Amino acid sequence: MMWYTVPMNEIQLRLEKLKKKRWTLAAIADRMGTKWFTVKRWQTGESYPNLEGAVIMAMDQLLTEKAPLKRRYAYNEPPVRD
Repeated sequence: MMWYTVPMNEIQLRLEKLKKKRWTLAAIADRMGTKWFTVKRWQTGESYPNLEGAVIMAMDQLLTEKAPLKRRYAYNEPPVRD
């Protein structure tokens, strides 16, 4: 049996970068207005967003922000900048 790795797509790469900056799936989902398990499906490659370009731009914006200190926060709460 031969094992190989599938290259990561752009969304998965950005999710890895956000994880390294201490973002949780729930915090990413809250900021993007979706559910945490939807973000988990993007991370595992089970599904992809319909508007992939918009999601990539939103994740790029999150990469410029600090990860939230609170476990969960209000949807419309202003982001914390570096």
